[in-house]
Amino acid sequence: MRIHLERVAVVTATPHTAWTFAMLGDGEGGATTVEVTLSNDPRQVIDTLAGMVEALHGIDVADEAQVEE
Repeated sequence: MRIHLERVAVVTATPHTAWTFAMLGDGEGGATTVEVTLSNDPRQVIDTLAGMVEALHGIDVADEAQVEE
């Protein structure tokens, strides 16, 4: 399966806390939503996540161990 970033949503929980959610798809109709924590700057979270997904571009991922590699 090939992982891609489908959409991102940011929820302001408090004046000092923003939760960033991302929906990742597998190109085969499967998708999962994850909460991503990196900083309170949603742009930094989104840019970092997009870079991670881009690093997987073109790689056929069979299991999550490959993502860690």
